[in-house]
Amino acid sequence: MPIVFNVQSKSLIEDDRLRPKPATEVMPQWKGEIPGQVQKELTKGNTVRTCPAIHDYLHLGYVIPLWTDVIVERISVNNAGQAVRDPKGQKISWRTAHGAFPLEQHGRDQVAGVEALEPPDGLPLVIKPICPWLVETPPGWSILVLPLTLHEEKNRLALQPIPGVVNTDHWHQIHTPCRWERTDPVIELRAGTPFMHVIPFRRTESLTAEFKVIEEQARLANLAGVLSDFSGGYRRQQKNAEKLHGTGEKHETSD
Repeated sequence: MPIVFNVQSKSLIEDDRLRPKPATEVMPQWKGEIPGQVQKELTKGNTVRTCPAIHDYLHLGYVIPLWTDVIVERISVNNAGQAVRDPKGQKISWRTAHGAFPLEQHGRDQVAGVEALEPPDGLPLVIKPICPWLVETPPGWSILVLPLTLHEEKNRLALQPIPGVVNTDHWHQIHTPCRWERTDPVIELRAGTPFMHVIPFRRTESLTAEFKVIEEQARLANLAGVLSDFSGGYRRQQKNAEKLHGTGEKHETSD
């Protein structure tokens, strides 16, 4: 079953910088730079590079790059009624390449009281880029929209998408409002920069919570993942569990 990224502009498909990609192809820079192990006087062992939980997260879903250049400026209106650049301005001016793919604006009052979403530094607006991609998933499937939280700060856009779920089996627009990461007087957002992490999931399946007291020591050891070695135990236990339950999933190594 595919996830389909529809778009009106053929150039967005032909330009490799702008086309959505599997997350496996958009790794943060540190993934290839830091060592897999550290051997120092007070710290010895595996680094975050070999953490299987982070490895699997980084390989989930797809990354949608920003589809156009955007310039956002803080402005104020002078006595002559003209809009001028102002580092402390309480208004926003924006433009995109060739005037394509506009931005929508939502008033500050719409997120008032939600500290994580309120525009900082007195800015009056929440920005929502109009995404050209219309995403289709099979019946019962949705997408989880996330920012790229583990990518380098220098490579992150000043506007970060607010996490949310879109039921893309019947609603295909993913115009995600953004949180201000920075409030520079002039913000330049470059096309092709990784922007949105989307993870498809089957909405029609859910788990009911149960709570149990563990009384058997053997079961406790199994649930807690007690290991007899120092490395590779997580994947080894995963493979054993899949063999036992007949799931047979394939997993890449985390290093």
